Amino acid sequence: MVEKIVKGAETAHKHIHKKIDEIHKQAVHYGPIAFLGGLLLALLITILPIQDQTWKNGKLVFLLLIGVFVGFVNVTETETVKFLLGGIALIITFNALTQIVDFTLEMLPYVQILLKAFLFDLMTMISAAVAVVGFKTVWDVAKDV
Repeated sequence: MVEKIVKGAETAHKHIHKKIDEIHKQAVHYGPIAFLGGLLLALLITILPIQDQTWKNGKLVFLLLIGVFVGFVNVTETETVKFLLGGIALIITFNALTQIVDFTLEMLPYVQILLKAFLFDLMTMISAAVAVVGFKTVWDVAKDV
């Protein structure tokens, strides 16, 4: 009984990996475009004077989805370590820059608000991508145990 369950799980795992590989091959062209699009979108949305909270929440969801897409599609197995290291470094750096902007640009409140919002949007997108790649990495390590 246990052997059937294990064999079924292995078959399902192989099938899922095969489907992910197919999707990855088809969408590999769109990963860099999505990443650059997310950067441009974060910049554009930051400079637009939008006060509607629904729009702001939708923007964050959209940036999260772009990050998830980039994490699934744009990062190959050989790029995983570099991407995780770079992504974590960017998240830490953006967080530090947010604090620096908060402290140093008190005299320019509009610029301060824009820079903080832009850094937050970038952190949102990159965090989602790093989380996906991190989960994929942990999954690959755990399945080999």
